[in-house]
Amino acid sequence: MGCFGSSDGASGSRREPAATRPRGNANYLPNPKIEKIIENQFVGEGIKCTPAYECKVSADDLKKWRKEFWATRTQGSKHIWDVLRSAIDASADDAEAIIRASGLNAHAGIMTLVFDEHKFPYRVPIACINEPTRYLPTSVNYEDDVDKPEETVFENLKIRLAGENDYVFDMSNYSLVSDVKVKFLDDTDRSDTDLSHCIMLFGGKVLEDNMPLYRVLNLDSEMVFI
Repeated sequence: MGCFGSSDGASGSRREPAATRPRGNANYLPNPKIEKIIENQFVGEGIKCTPAYECKVSADDLKKWRKEFWATRTQGSKHIWDVLRSAIDASADDAEAIIRASGLNAHAGIMTLVFDEHKFPYRVPIACINEPTRYLPTSVNYEDDVDKPEETVFENLKIRLAGENDYVFDMSNYSLVSDVKVKFLDDTDRSDTDLSHCIMLFGGKVLEDNMPLYRVLNLDSEMVFI
């Protein structure tokens, strides 16, 4: 049982167990500004098994990002967010025991997506659960974007799907395309949908997850298509 990452250990005499996929169809919250997922590699054990990733920010910035993530969890129960944070700090076996004792259900047995007794979803980023394999040089940093406008709210944006009513929502122009996907899936009871299979189109073009909305839309925009 479990999921192990590979290692280039200096001794060369010890071989790590081969990486194995999490059981079931695990669901991961993408954070393209932070993570570069390593295909077919996994780290952690049991309920804390996730894809391996390289970090796009410095170690100090990752710590700050994690702190901000936990501090800004306003939806759902604060108690459950505290439980999840405690579980992350525990061993895999203890984390699973903590989550079960709290009456939570980990989707596919992995704590990246957990539901409470009311079926409310709690998504925990990979970068909060496991450490990166390495830190990459910082690439695109929209915080330093010279063309970055003042923050505002796009109102009455629409996501249109064939055979369904339009999903209408408001969103900050600083939000990423990945944030829009997560909001839509959570608000329409599609939380167990694999985000990597969710494609968003606008103006006939596929939108990248790490793109902020101010790079995609203007204040007169009305429709986003998935």
